[in-house]
Amino acid sequence: MDAYGRRRHFGAANRVTAWLSAAFTAAILCLPLIAEAGVPNPTITGPIPATVTPGDPSRNYPFLATDVDLAQYGYVEEEYFMQGTANQYTTPAGATGAVISTGNPYKTRLLVRRPISASAFNGTVLLEWYNVTNGFDIEPDWFQTHNYLLEQGYAWIGVSAQRVGVNYLQTWSPAGRYATLDVTVGGTITDDSLSYDIYSQARQAILNPSGVNLLPGLTVQTLIPTGDSQSAFRLATYINSVHPLNPIYSGFFLHSSLGNPIRTDLGPIKVFKFLTETDILELGEAAVRRPDTPTFVTWETAGTSHSDYWIYLNYKGVRARDATPPADNPPCPLQIPRSRILNYRTQDAAYDHMVQWMRNGTQPPSGTPLELSAITPSVVPERDVFGNILGGIRAPDFAVPIATDTGFNANPVPAIPGVLCNLYGQYIPFDQQKLRAFYPTAGTYLLDTVAASNANVKAGYLLDADAAGANTTAAESGVGGSNLRNIDLSGANLMGLSLPNDSLAGNNLTGANLSNSNLQGTNLKGANLNGANLTGANLIGATLQSANLQGANLSNANLGGATSKGASLGGATWSNTVCPDGTNSNADGNTCLGHLGPL
Repeated sequence: MDAYGRRRHFGAANRVTAWLSAAFTAAILCLPLIAEAGVPNPTITGPIPATVTPGDPSRNYPFLATDVDLAQYGYVEEEYFMQGTANQYTTPAGATGAVISTGNPYKTRLLVRRPISASAFNGTVLLEWYNVTNGFDIEPDWFQTHNYLLEQGYAWIGVSAQRVGVNYLQTWSPAGRYATLDVTVGGTITDDSLSYDIYSQARQAILNPSGVNLLPGLTVQTLIPTGDSQSAFRLATYINSVHPLNPIYSGFFLHSSLGNPIRTDLGPIKVFKFLTETDILELGEAAVRRPDTPTFVTWETAGTSHSDYWIYLNYKGVRARDATPPADNPPCPLQIPRSRILNYRTQDAAYDHMVQWMRNGTQPPSGTPLELSAITPSVVPERDVFGNILGGIRAPDFAVPIATDTGFNANPVPAIPGVLCNLYGQYIPFDQQKLRAFYPTAGTYLLDTVAASNANVKAGYLLDADAAGANTTAAESGVGGSNLRNIDLSGANLMGLSLPNDSLAGNNLTGANLSNSNLQGTNLKGANLNGANLTGANLIGATLQSANLQGANLSNANLGGATSKGASLGGATWSNTVCPDGTNSNADGNTCLGHLGPL
């Protein structure tokens, strides 16, 4: 079972940002331009030792060191310093920029999370541009998708490219860990105009290491630049103004960009925009919509917010430890803040498509856009009677609703520092009366969720593992009651289901995926499990009387103490299976048929 776990104000901020950007561009266009040269390879130092455990007062460990148990995935976290000299660029809106100064010294950090073994590496690196909206580095794409990245063998690298993040680091550690970092040439360049070349040089350090290798023993096939929100804004600027000068990246993943149009004359580079409902309704992306092309794809996800409950759950620990904690219950005008739609599931699929698109040209499927009745003078969404938006990519937990989930909220007045309610969206759970009307039985809710998951998998918006997560969450939710008996779940993906001491008696589970499920003590009497995948399942003490297990895969399953009187077991696969009498199937020719215990 997987866990849960800016409106007028933002518009004004954007207008100020746009004015400052225009003023800066006008000023620097008067400076002499310098011919662009190849991107240099920076000097890498490290890994920089972490001499204490994260949370130690000396803070001589990487800022935002993950609290995920990397060791269980065979991963390691290492921090490196990167230094060199960077170009300063003009970044005219939607047009190619120019170099206005060179030789600007910088020193920053890279945080690497990677498989230890080459055999566990899938060949893809996500290069995340750290977001600094909070005044310090934040890694939203890691927080959202780390489970998928770790399970699938990605490497992830965070780049501290901007002044705000690096300046925060300089004094963060009393031990002086980051005291020598600087991306402002001693405070003389404070507009982050060096950040683009710093990001380019991070690519060189990964793909063309000279000296210290950030990924020792790993062969990189695909490098995906990624960034969320403010970082996606910076990447969009990079794509439009800096990339044409030296096209060293072959694709970009823009998560929740901020109304950033992307040029149409960039040649073969691939751009994937992954957008929440908030981004379309509140942050300017509706105004810059464009059709998909062989090099440009947009997904708009329904019911999702720019800063949702999942990311809150996954960053509150490290934020509280290393910086300022997020508000647990922010006083937003619209309660309850933070959409509960698990948008990471769709983002997992988007990354999966991005890899294939960059490697072999297989384009991601187009996404259905969110339904709007107007874009100007303001964006007006089409909503159903419950307030849920129509259209868009509709993940199972939104397509089969148990709440109103939206990407809209508003900031409190007066504003509260660090509270950005306009990014959180809203969650209003349905009351019990409404839930009973929609889902009179547990089977209704589960079957509807399975159908929605299947449709999303077929459309390419959901991976099998995340479909299983949606389905098992529904099965374990109690929505519609707890009676899950006598349901047709044939072919259902219920991998990882946890229903110990429950009852699935009489269910049709033909061909169902129940691998790695916890069904200890569960009643499966009379269930049809013909051809079911029970690999790694915990069936200790389960009731399998009269169940049909013909052709089922019971490899690595534990049936210790299970009762199987009258069960049909012909053609079942036994490999390293703990038999009902406690013996191992491998000890008797890969079968448990002679070790079923008392019948």
